[in-house]
Amino acid sequence: MSRLLFTARCVDWTCHPLFEDEAGDSIGESRYRVYDDGTVEQGVWSEPLKPEAFERLLELLNGDFRSASTHHDALDGEGWAMTLYDGDGGILHETELGYVYGVPVLEEIAAILRAPKSWETPGVPDGFPDPDELMRQVLQDCALEQKKRKEAERKRNRGAPGIVSPDGFPADAQAGSLPVEILRIAEKDARSVASLLADFRRTLNSYKGILSGPDILSAEEEVLHFIRSGYPVYAATVGDLHVGYIVCRIEDSVLWVEHIYVSPAYRRRGVATLLFEKAEGIARSLGEDTVYNYVHPNNDGMIGFLRSKGYTVLNLIEIRKPYKGEKLNTTVRVNDHPFDY
Repeated sequence: MSRLLFTARCVDWTCHPLFEDEAGDSIGESRYRVYDDGTVEQGVWSEPLKPEAFERLLELLNGDFRSASTHHDALDGEGWAMTLYDGDGGILHETELGYVYGVPVLEEIAAILRAPKSWETPGVPDGFPDPDELMRQVLQDCALEQKKRKEAERKRNRGAPGIVSPDGFPADAQAGSLPVEILRIAEKDARSVASLLADFRRTLNSYKGILSGPDILSAEEEVLHFIRSGYPVYAATVGDLHVGYIVCRIEDSVLWVEHIYVSPAYRRRGVATLLFEKAEGIARSLGEDTVYNYVHPNNDGMIGFLRSKGYTVLNLIEIRKPYKGEKLNTTVRVNDHPFDY
């Protein structure tokens, strides 16, 4: 059985005009996984590296990469983060997300990872779907999923008693009245969850004042990455619709909620509670009394949700220097200390 040797993440920030006087950022992301048999995965693709390319990659990873660092922060353009593992899954060396330009060993590694022809747009080999056709199919599937959700909402609202609230549900509806199932997600389900994850990423961007559209392809890659990495991923389903999801990460019997998201039309119906209770159940099976949660300081909805579940302890805060050119307009206070956000 092959073992994971190396991973890399490539993020591309592209500034573009949204309106006459406004600008926004679009973000594309590719993830690469290299195994000790020379196979490299990128998203839904899997392809063996040419023997000479794999030998050169091993030479780089066992040599200069072990002391390399990223050149500087990648704020506009293409940035890479790379991680080398030992045979037991431990990290031997990693570089943070940043430019690889000007760092020869990182530039060469990036070039090797991009070499397999199966994910280049021109000259797709027999047996592999055309990338443009794959993108169209993914977008079509996600659009169909969203259409099914909206149709289900319209059917439910027709004949429903009481006043319909802005989220599309009767104002007197009881939380938890939906026939919701919580199911663990497999690779075959990744595409149906991708639209939810893309909306989740767009929502997180909005907390930082970034206007962005849903990146369905990157979202599908991210779902597949979580599943293949052994993260417990669960979806809340109503009939054949995925209306929410949760991603958990387990380290040394400690469970972190990486993502939790519910489609806006299905909120205040007990869906998030069912997903969160699944995570808490896993934590209890590991002998823990709590799960740990990453939350944006201005995500009032999630903070209120956690407080309602008894999560009132501020555990850790993440502090960094401002990125070059970063504009921060909000201040958050921790005791007497103000922090830009």
